[in-house]
Amino acid sequence: MIDKITEYLSSGGYFNPELMEHDKVRDLLMDIREQLAVYAKAIMDKDAEIERLRQALKLIETGAKRYYRHEESYQFAIIAQDALAMRDK
Repeated sequence: MIDKITEYLSSGGYFNPELMEHDKVRDLLMDIREQLAVYAKAIMDKDAEIERLRQALKLIETGAKRYYRHEESYQFAIIAQDALAMRDK
């Protein structure tokens, strides 16, 4: 693609675009459009992948918070059992 643009510019498109053949200019623009579409799709695919990773991270964080809440509750229950056992002695 860069070579095509360079060829266009070096063949008169830089100083006097009217000297270029219109078919070649049209073909160049169509090639650029196709390449931009490829890049746009790649970016959208990466954006979708990033969003999936964000959702997975949220699930992991939620699971971790639940685990820690459960762990804290479990530890509290042990402390409460020990306190009750000491009271009953």
